[in-house]
Amino acid sequence: MKKFIFTFLTLLLLPSLTFAAGAYLVDDGGIVNEKKIQIESWYNRSNSNENIFVTDPAYQLLENAEFSMQETYDASAKNINTLWPQVKYMWHKDDNISAATTVGINYSSTDQKAYGNYGYSSNTLKINDALNVNLYVGWQNWRNIFRNDKTITFLNYGAGADWHLTKKLSFIPEIFQTNGTYKTGPNRPATQFGLRYIANDNLILDTIYGHNINGNNQNWLTLGVTLVF
Repeated sequence: MKKFIFTFLTLLLLPSLTFAAGAYLVDDGGIVNEKKIQIESWYNRSNSNENIFVTDPAYQLLENAEFSMQETYDASAKNINTLWPQVKYMWHKDDNISAATTVGINYSSTDQKAYGNYGYSSNTLKINDALNVNLYVGWQNWRNIFRNDKTITFLNYGAGADWHLTKKLSFIPEIFQTNGTYKTGPNRPATQFGLRYIANDNLILDTIYGHNINGNNQNWLTLGVTLVF
């Protein structure tokens, strides 16, 4: 059972590390607006019939600091639940650049154990009124239960773009790489592209197609919704 849980959590690590970006892999340099609560939820389905449900509430706890607590539920892997509490601090923001640093841990509520910790830097560059570019680099420390709980360190990096096609519709492509992925595809990057529809200030909808996002060379469809209040 432990082997199964570790395998699942490791495969899930890539998409979940970027939960501040919602269903996308590459986070941006911003945080939740002051005095606003943001709840991002999304559903992932792979071509091997994996079904993953995620919810991620976030709140600006202090000035320039956001706290979030993602919960991941896998309906196809014996109902495994994983928690990802994290703090994100935006240390720079001007008209063209925003930059933030994030730290967090991974905790399995299924067997009540912490499996790792992580940190990353995310930056957003405003190219023009229609295009933003996001850059991401980070690390993960992961406990390997197969090797006497030896810690494995991974390096993550990626880039994405937010291209505003209209005032309400955006196209978001991205590429993401992890050095040291546990199972297959360690040298193949993850790719995603999606359409984001901003209905209003309180509702955002995402439809995303991805490949190899958890290192298993599968294709993924993601449907996401963001509520702000």
